[in-house]
Amino acid sequence: IVDMINLGKRRMAMTGEKEGKMENTLLLAIVCARDDVVKTNKKDNAGVDVVGNDSDDESDVESELAGESNAVTSSSSSSDSSEDDEKSIADSETTPANDCYGRVLIVQASRTSMKIIKTVDLSGIGSNFIPHVGLHPATYVNKILLGGRPISAARNGTKQTTSMILLNVRSGKMLHSFQCLSNSDGIITTLEQSPAVDTVAVGTSTGSAHLINTLHDVELFSLHHKGKHISKKSRPDNAVSSISFRTDGNATRQGVAPLAVGCDDGSVSVWDLTPVEDDNDGTTRRTLLTQMEATHHGGVSKLQYLPGEPLLLSTGMASNS
Repeated sequence: IVDMINLGKRRMAMTGEKEGKMENTLLLAIVCARDDVVKTNKKDNAGVDVVGNDSDDESDVESELAGESNAVTSSSSSSDSSEDDEKSIADSETTPANDCYGRVLIVQASRTSMKIIKTVDLSGIGSNFIPHVGLHPATYVNKILLGGRPISAARNGTKQTTSMILLNVRSGKMLHSFQCLSNSDGIITTLEQSPAVDTVAVGTSTGSAHLINTLHDVELFSLHHKGKHISKKSRPDNAVSSISFRTDGNATRQGVAPLAVGCDDGSVSVWDLTPVEDDNDGTTRRTLLTQMEATHHGGVSKLQYLPGEPLLLSTGMASNS
């Protein structure tokens, strides 16, 4: 599991003592990745040899999920969802194709249970793609963005290129493979919705934060970070680990549009996204308001501006703060 995405809520009929009443349940998209580069070494992350055949466990899981899918289909018929929604959750679990390295599980969670109601394999234009992070864009009903890397670069050890796709979780179809970042280096490490519709911030493993228009597949501008690594064991690239937009009205009244970017060297950079024209060549640029180095030992795990407030919260990967 590489990411979990909140898809909103769904009404479901209750059972037991409150049978006949309706309750709100949470819909989640659980993004899973299969990386054959790791499997080839036959070792887990701790360097321990892996024993046994994965296919044995997968067959058992598939039979269990198939039973759950049938149970959910019968229980969901009493909900207030559309007929199209009912058809979409009747899918059965299947073994992914050889060129499928990602899977999305649609999970319905109530107060007492969690059930997998749909499985979407990343095949077609999503084949040979390893997902790393996901996002449910604002106003994009039943659609999620998945960012990651192509498997070809991981296998051959060649230059990593960014890769992002748009997936319809209801129909299971890949709607679009974005080309605006095809010439950019690095793996997509984080996605963040901006206050503007159809605009998403994309962070990469090479320290870049790209603002893109998802409707027209256009890169608006990029911000670059080359932090000072405090450890010799740190990766040469200063990967972007988290991005957050400030949304309070006070910033708007002051004429600034702050964006906070956290990196794996522990630094936090705050940019003003208001375009400033360069008098020399007429190009536009963005202003770096401040950069706090070594904020968290081991890197920044998450940044979050509180909604409607000028307060920024940060958590570290290894600093326990």
